[in-house]
Amino acid sequence: MLFAAMLCGIGTYAQNAVECSYTSISSNITTNTTLSASTLYRLEGCIHVTSGHTLTIPAGTRIMGKKDASSPGMLIIDKGATLSASGTSSNPIIFTSDQTPTHKNPGDWAGIVIEGKATNNVSGGIISIENRACSIEGGVASGANDADNSGTLQYIRIEYATYPLTLLSVGNGTTIDHIQASYADRDAFQFLGGTVRAKYLVSLNAKGADILSKFGNRSLVQYVINLRPDAGAHTSSGDLSNSIVMGNNDNAGGGYAGTPANHPVFSNVSIMGPLYCGAGTISSDFKNAVFYYHNTQGGVYNSFVAGYPVGLRMEDATTLNNADANDNLLFSENSFYNNTTEYSNNGSWPGTCASNMTDWIKGLAGGSCDQFGNQFQSPSYTVGYSSTICGNYSTTTPTFVLGTTGLNNASFPSGSDLDNVFFTSTSQKHGALNTSTDWTTSWAEWNPQAFDPCPGMRPAAPTGIESLANENTTIQIAPNPSEGITYASFDAKQSGSIKITVVNSVGQVVRTVDRNVEKGSQRIAIKTEGLNAGMYTVIVETAKGAAMRSKLVIK
Repeated sequence: MLFAAMLCGIGTYAQNAVECSYTSISSNITTNTTLSASTLYRLEGCIHVTSGHTLTIPAGTRIMGKKDASSPGMLIIDKGATLSASGTSSNPIIFTSDQTPTHKNPGDWAGIVIEGKATNNVSGGIISIENRACSIEGGVASGANDADNSGTLQYIRIEYATYPLTLLSVGNGTTIDHIQASYADRDAFQFLGGTVRAKYLVSLNAKGADILSKFGNRSLVQYVINLRPDAGAHTSSGDLSNSIVMGNNDNAGGGYAGTPANHPVFSNVSIMGPLYCGAGTISSDFKNAVFYYHNTQGGVYNSFVAGYPVGLRMEDATTLNNADANDNLLFSENSFYNNTTEYSNNGSWPGTCASNMTDWIKGLAGGSCDQFGNQFQSPSYTVGYSSTICGNYSTTTPTFVLGTTGLNNASFPSGSDLDNVFFTSTSQKHGALNTSTDWTTSWAEWNPQAFDPCPGMRPAAPTGIESLANENTTIQIAPNPSEGITYASFDAKQSGSIKITVVNSVGQVVRTVDRNVEKGSQRIAIKTEGLNAGMYTVIVETAKGAAMRSKLVIK
């Protein structure tokens, strides 16, 4: 069966799993299938959408990944299959952990993988992914199609996965925009081979790379926020913790050769590492905002590079040669800010065009390899980003609109990597933001730890809501005392709106929760983290004005 019966309870697989009804997806999807936005789903193990079939996910659908050390939930779109997942700004599609609020952790589930048919530079044309719980591969040995279409992904949140979104040889016929990957245990976005194009990406507190590009990837990517205010979000394995990583082909010997060459193009990226948000001493796992290595090519333009030990790093002779001698590695119209070191290279600079990296990056060589328009912190300039970007996301939603700024205007010169209709240039500064538009509004979530997928996912019932009876006997608060989150449990006689209010001992309202509920038993989370120890009153009010009260102790 594709979908198991409705389930309830926490089961034996994870102590802190959600306690609401859901539909289990436990076997491969072998026919054209459409999910329902009114149903909560859980991915259990390696779920493949097989070739020739389409999985359609409507706006507002919530899908949990099962936390399981040996067989975590993972969604794999096989070569020749299609994912049609079109959320909206007001109603995004949400992939998240099946753990309750405050118990979610990076790597609770495995993530989403799309296997395409575009070209890459791996011998035989097949990219096989190692160190994953599921068997996955992308690309074809012959007849590869760089215009391959694996479907549509729009307005999607992917939370607490090991690798939220991996794109294997995905072609540029695929639509990808408005995707947020939060709290990845490894890399947030992996572009491995292929030519896929993407806009409006957000990586929040990934431990590995925000974006990894390898194996002949030639993606075009514009408008990206890579934000890592958590100084604990780092890893001690692999490439360690960087924001954008580009490498050609790790499996092709010491020269890291491979055709087609790895040459992604990034424009209008805002990189804000832990130093940007005021971290003091940070782990040595943190390395670079932008890291080119292993004979990669590629370009980064019109971006804001901040908050890492090194802003730009180039490593090994083949990579340096691509910058200086061959003019295939480009870094122009970017603003450095609050990095310990703005740029560095490992190995001897070739000296073919520019004498050193400083001449290259500042356009002082007088040759074809000169980079242009880079902005450095000395002399200093005003960034113009809101202080809420480094705020407490449990209480404050960050604002991504530039105020008064000294950031340079973006540039999209003809004849450059940016000379493509994909890249837009209206009223744009260096970075992902401008002075008028916050493209994260409504759909992005900055405090996913508190997100509860359960409310509102129950069967339909008549409208309206009866009195919830009287006083303390009809509402239960547990755990009580509470140390971070508690739940209000009660019975709704009919569907309708309710309001939960938490009041302190002097009558001040300190928390409110508004919900539209369906008829039947309710269990609604109330976040108590940050409240002072003491006695509080929890009040549940219905649309008709009926109310119940119970006492709550905060440790």
